[in-house]
Amino acid sequence: MTVVLLILKIIGIILAALLGTVVLGILLVLFCPFRYRIWGSYHEKPDISIRVAWLMCIFLFRMDITDTQQMYLRIFGFRKNLSRAEKEAETDAFGEKTEKENDASGQFEDTEDAIETKSSGVSSKSLEKKISISQKAKKLWKKMKDICKKMKRALSNIKETAAKIKKLYMDPRNKLAFTKLKQSAVKLFRVLHPKKFRLQLKYSTGSPDTTGQLLGVIAMFPIGYRNGWNIVPDFTADAFYADAEFDVRGRVLGISIIKLACSIILDKNCKRLYNKVTSIFK
Repeated sequence: MTVVLLILKIIGIILAALLGTVVLGILLVLFCPFRYRIWGSYHEKPDISIRVAWLMCIFLFRMDITDTQQMYLRIFGFRKNLSRAEKEAETDAFGEKTEKENDASGQFEDTEDAIETKSSGVSSKSLEKKISISQKAKKLWKKMKDICKKMKRALSNIKETAAKIKKLYMDPRNKLAFTKLKQSAVKLFRVLHPKKFRLQLKYSTGSPDTTGQLLGVIAMFPIGYRNGWNIVPDFTADAFYADAEFDVRGRVLGISIIKLACSIILDKNCKRLYNKVTSIFK
């Protein structure tokens, strides 16, 4: 009897530990913020880096955009490359050996093919000359007809979808759904709003009047005053240019995103609108 109770006690401790880790993981996802940072510069070419980190960089996603795009994901120190260029480089490294082996075996075949192509060159030219101009014209005419038919179908589909979208928008229940989505978009922007946004910009549009007008437009936004933007207009340049350095930082709580998503998913008008839209674009 004591052995059975001991086994049950051990099983209960294991189940409690598993349940505790699951609850702790859910609480961390909900209340531990995801921190993001976007920084870089623009000097004739963009140089942008994007990083999303969670729980002291245990989860880390990074993307670098320069001449080439590089992405990787790191979880508990294990790195996974997500960019296509690096994946292709890895596959090419394995494929180089087989290509070298095939090159050695195919050299003799290439010499035979070269002799055959020389002998068949005269015959291929004579065959090309036999193709009449009328056949080419018929093929071109068929292609033009197909293109015209496709354009007519696309225009008719655009008109039909535009009419259906207009009908959707005029429905009063759908208008409530659109207002709900608009309010959710505003809330999402507030949630994702960066806490810090530093900017250093030197620019010119090529003429002094438009350079000053653009400076006036930028000065209308209070985000520049809050973050201390350093904007230097160049009224002497004869051509357009822009040199910029920026650093955007923020954080997002998982519970706020889940709350917004649940408010949209559970809304009856949004469900109805989703069903209507999916039926239109089937």
